[in-house]
Amino acid sequence: MGIGTETPNPNAVLEIVSPSGNQGILIPRYTTAERTATAFTSNLTDTDNGLMVFDTDEGSLYFWYSGVWVAAANQTFSEMLATDSDAGAQNITNLADPVNDQDAATKAYVDTLFAGIVIPTFSEQLLSDNDAGASSIANLANPVDAQDAATKSYVDTLVGGIVIPSFSDLLLQSDDAGASNITNLADPLDGQDAATKSYVDTLFGGIVIPTFAEQLLSDNDAGASSITNLADPTDGQDAATKSYVDTLVAYSSSSPWTITGSDLSYNLGNVGVGTDAPISPFQVQDKLHFFDFVVDSMGIDGRIIADNMYYDGAALRNVQDGRLSFFYMTDGNIEFLTADSALADEDRFNQIETTLTLKSNRNAEFRGTVEIGSVQDSTDLSSGQLAYNGGSLYLYTGAEWKDLVGLSLPYQSTVNGVSNLLDLENTGNGSVAYFNLNNSTSTSNAVNIITNSSDPGSSALYVNNDGFGPAAEFNITSSGNNEYAMAARTVGVGSAAYFETNNGSSSTPTISGNVVNGGGSVLDLATSGTGRIAYLSNNNASNSANAFTVTSSGSGTTALFSNSNTGTFNNTVQIINAGNAAGLSIQNQGATTSFGLTNTITGNLNVVGNHSTTGAVSSNAITTVSTAYTVTNSDHIIVLTAGTNQTVTLPTASTTPGRELIIMLGAINPGLTHTIQVTGVDNFTYEGYSNATPQTMTTASGGKVMMTLRAVGNNWFIVSTVLSTNT
Repeated sequence: MGIGTETPNPNAVLEIVSPSGNQGILIPRYTTAERTATAFTSNLTDTDNGLMVFDTDEGSLYFWYSGVWVAAANQTFSEMLATDSDAGAQNITNLADPVNDQDAATKAYVDTLFAGIVIPTFSEQLLSDNDAGASSIANLANPVDAQDAATKSYVDTLVGGIVIPSFSDLLLQSDDAGASNITNLADPLDGQDAATKSYVDTLFGGIVIPTFAEQLLSDNDAGASSITNLADPTDGQDAATKSYVDTLVAYSSSSPWTITGSDLSYNLGNVGVGTDAPISPFQVQDKLHFFDFVVDSMGIDGRIIADNMYYDGAALRNVQDGRLSFFYMTDGNIEFLTADSALADEDRFNQIETTLTLKSNRNAEFRGTVEIGSVQDSTDLSSGQLAYNGGSLYLYTGAEWKDLVGLSLPYQSTVNGVSNLLDLENTGNGSVAYFNLNNSTSTSNAVNIITNSSDPGSSALYVNNDGFGPAAEFNITSSGNNEYAMAARTVGVGSAAYFETNNGSSSTPTISGNVVNGGGSVLDLATSGTGRIAYLSNNNASNSANAFTVTSSGSGTTALFSNSNTGTFNNTVQIINAGNAAGLSIQNQGATTSFGLTNTITGNLNVVGNHSTTGAVSSNAITTVSTAYTVTNSDHIIVLTAGTNQTVTLPTASTTPGRELIIMLGAINPGLTHTIQVTGVDNFTYEGYSNATPQTMTTASGGKVMMTLRAVGNNWFIVSTVLSTNT
């Protein structure tokens, strides 16, 4: 398994690589007292050998081994031997031959050294060195056999006055013992005594080359010396070199894992168990995935444990071909979801179905059928259990199994009483009653509720909701049905429908409508009678809200008032204002207030009296390159941009009294002269003077580059001009 790497070492159970190269791994940390406490060590056995902790008092790593803590960090060899000198019948292998006196000796070196030790015979000794060094063979017994060495007393007695040369003199004459032994020689006592064979054999028989384990048992003090030239370990029990340990510690310091106390955390990339390429924040083997699922645009924010499904940041997809299932957890709810078989990597978001939801309020919601087995023979019973047995459904009340089979249908009953004829209560999440008329040719109602009570307070149907949902909901699920989802009809003199809000703190509409999909109207009112189609009234004098508000977020008209009766002389819209505020207020934020059919001013607005505006007034501006341009009814600002002389013809001022035009040059070309002329006999008026001569515009110095004109009587009054400053 790899963390921080997609190619972990195949010989390692776990390889951890720091993505940033500056992280380590933290193991559990204890003080010396905590590490050696009986409450801790009494639970440890040989099966825990290899357990590792860090002693914060000593600043050292410790391993548990054979009943004791063994320090593994910041120790000299002699400190390690002082703690435990037992090598456990293991060898230090691949040890180089010693060079210095205090270097550890290899077996090859010792074997070679002792292979050269030879105990010579006396004859061989005499051959190599016959100098007794002025010493004597002391305490020698008198000879018995002919080949026995003679003592001084034996010789003196035997030869009397014969002078016996010294051993040294004798050896000078001949060092050949003639293949004979000095027999019956006593074991030596002094350093210069001749040694007997038994003494030599005994001495060398006691020479023992101890194993490293035996040597450690007798003396584990390395004397402040090092084992030098040691090769890096390859097997688990090989002695470690300094370079191997330094490399290992440096590697562990770059781990992406963080240890805080007894907690281990990882915040880089995905974590996989049993897989080399995890695609989820936490993945076990191929199909088990753990991840967050957040889609802000849909208000989704939850946690998922999935089988055969992963999230790539954009879609939920199959890991492999086949079905998928997962838990979705959010806000205390747990939702069980599944999807049918699909191909690997297919987007499954819109194919997932919920089977069970365990809600935070301790309720459960099932989608689909619920299979209930028989538990009636069980001894582990509690109130509320259900069991199915022999065609019936049973509920355990705490004392007995109660058959839940109800009335057989058809059922008819007439009761004359003051209590409810049918009283149903459901304290769960399901419906109290479900009515289904499953016959496409039926002309009957699914439910008939009829009353003939003459009491105005008695309703044929009374629906009360003490919760937060609708009091009643009417749905048509057939797209081809063009009938009403709800129809209220009356042949009486009262209203067919009445809606009332009686809550002083409520600000929601009494009637709300919404066309979710389709081109129909939210509200369609029509009358074939003589009364109003709609009457809106505000009966509260202190109510400052609008009596009628129409808003639109679409691209169509917010409100349309149309009168298709060509014979009427009444107003299509009439505003009668008896107050002090405006009769009509138009608040247009950013768009054009148009009296016409488009967002440009194509219609006319006639205002009798004063008018004001607090917003911007947008004008219709056009750009033209035409050499001869005639102003149209929709023009307000005209920009001339042609690369040649242009002529602009204005309409007669008398036909558009009060109209304003702005003409400006959009291209700087001092060599061009543009002409502004008037249709008919109208003149230009400027500073009180009338002049029928057409006006000219040019970007040459002092020429007119912009003119503002307004139609007054039969003249176009030049309200203002902007002159060129071009030099």
